[in-house]
Amino acid sequence: MITTLGYPSPTSSLEHEEIRNIDSKVVEISLLLPINQVEQLEMLAEEQGVTTAQLIRKFIRQSLESSF
Repeated sequence: MITTLGYPSPTSSLEHEEIRNIDSKVVEISLLLPINQVEQLEMLAEEQGVTTAQLIRKFIRQSLESSF
């Protein structure tokens, strides 16, 4: 079974609150962060003219690209 972040893939029969299948190419992941990190992310996103979600996706993409 292929896993995502240590949890069964969204196509598995098990359901997890941490990952929710949106469609065949997108999943929603719950992320718990300290409030000060959220505030910093929101400020940085605003400075860059993007949403906080877009900024987090950018960080993930850059991290994955630098790993391969």
